[in-house]
Amino acid sequence: MSAAYTSQLAFFKAQVDEGTITEAATCVNIKDGEITTLTQDDDEVFHFSDPVAGTEGYMLAKNETWFVQDIAIGFKSPGQLMPTPALYFSDVGDGSCAEAQFIPKLRAYITTDFVQTAILQRAIDTQCIWEQDLSCLDSEDTTWTLSYESGHGYKLTRR
Repeated sequence: MSAAYTSQLAFFKAQVDEGTITEAATCVNIKDGEITTLTQDDDEVFHFSDPVAGTEGYMLAKNETWFVQDIAIGFKSPGQLMPTPALYFSDVGDGSCAEAQFIPKLRAYITTDFVQTAILQRAIDTQCIWEQDLSCLDSEDTTWTLSYESGHGYKLTRR
């Protein structure tokens, strides 16, 4: 089996219409452990600062616009100008932060209940044999091999 995973998160100044995020006024790419600040200039144009180091495990967007703002975080695909919303923070006060934690995990299960292309409609009823936090990968291209060892069971190893 082969799978591709890409993840670029971005904070954005959400514009909401009747309970739906309609677009983003501005956005900034963000990584784990970074902080950015939302400001508004004299022409009422919103800007995010370049991200700086913050607390490992969290991404923060600080509101310094003097007004309450709607901020969101989402996934930004290659070639896409604005992110797809994933988490929405309404009414972030001036001087307050929108704080997100994202831990993408890949899990492996051994079961005969599903075929390779099946859509999972319920939780998997077997124990997870392996788990990897994808945010900890140190390489753009990673391969794991699934093998079975008599007396030890299934094993996943990184190549």
